[in-house]
Amino acid sequence: MSLTNEEFLKLFFFPVLNKSFGFDNHQLNKEEDDRFIKYGFDKKLKEAKSARLYGRIFYFGISILIAVIVNYYSS
Repeated sequence: MSLTNEEFLKLFFFPVLNKSFGFDNHQLNKEEDDRFIKYGFDKKLKEAKSARLYGRIFYFGISILIAVIVNYYSS
C-alpha cells in the first residue's frame, strides 16, 4: 500500500520534526510514523522518509532561489 496524496503532501510540506510557530508538526509526523509502524506499513514508512527528503530539498531550493533574487535586486 502506498502513501495517499494527502499523506504525501502532509509529509512533503512539513518535513522537519520540530515545534515551531505554534504548530506542532512534530506530533503530526510522529503520529504518522507510529501508525505506519503499528500496522506494518513498511512501504508507507519508506515513502514517508522519501517525502520528507523531497520536502527538505524543496525548501532548500526555495531558500537558494530567494537568496539569489535578493542578491540580484540588492546590487
